[in-house]
Amino acid sequence: MGNKSITDYSSKDPDPNLMRVGVLLKAGNWKTQLTDHEYELLIAGILNDRVQLHELVINGYLLKKDSLYLVIETHCSDGTRSLNHAFSRMEERVRQYMQTRWLARNIPAPEILPDTTEDQTPFFERHPLTDQHLIQLITGGKATLPYNDPHIAEIKESIRSARFCSALDYAGGQGPVLVKLIKHNKESL
Repeated sequence: MGNKSITDYSSKDPDPNLMRVGVLLKAGNWKTQLTDHEYELLIAGILNDRVQLHELVINGYLLKKDSLYLVIETHCSDGTRSLNHAFSRMEERVRQYMQTRWLARNIPAPEILPDTTEDQTPFFERHPLTDQHLIQLITGGKATLPYNDPHIAEIKESIRSARFCSALDYAGGQGPVLVKLIKHNKESL
């Protein structure tokens, strides 16, 4: 499984200093300047950079056309600060990529690039990820109900058809983004 490790969160004594956080990042207008493939590769590269620099620990992700669903592990003591730093670094990397892209094509950068020093649209709108079924599925768990839930069926299909999703890692493969796998206890499945 490469650089991945399995953390067993089912133990009776989990590390009280760690917490898992779900975040939904919606790409801003800059995304319209890229093809879907460029966007996917850029985001996967940025996530891997943040993991290798120990700024993020990713337990699950789903990259869709203009949204990134993340389940990340952080220390409670500096959770918000470290996440803000990691997301700020992600935005810097997007800015650098976009500027390099336009310079290489000898095109002036459009006004669509947000300026983080002014009150403009950010590179990513951040929202809490509250869909527990999605969180469960992208972190290797199961989401089953005794009845057919169209919402869960839609999530499962979205994950099945996604090229960039941690479900591949949890199924035993190796996805394009470095993931720290978690092990669910059997009662939660």
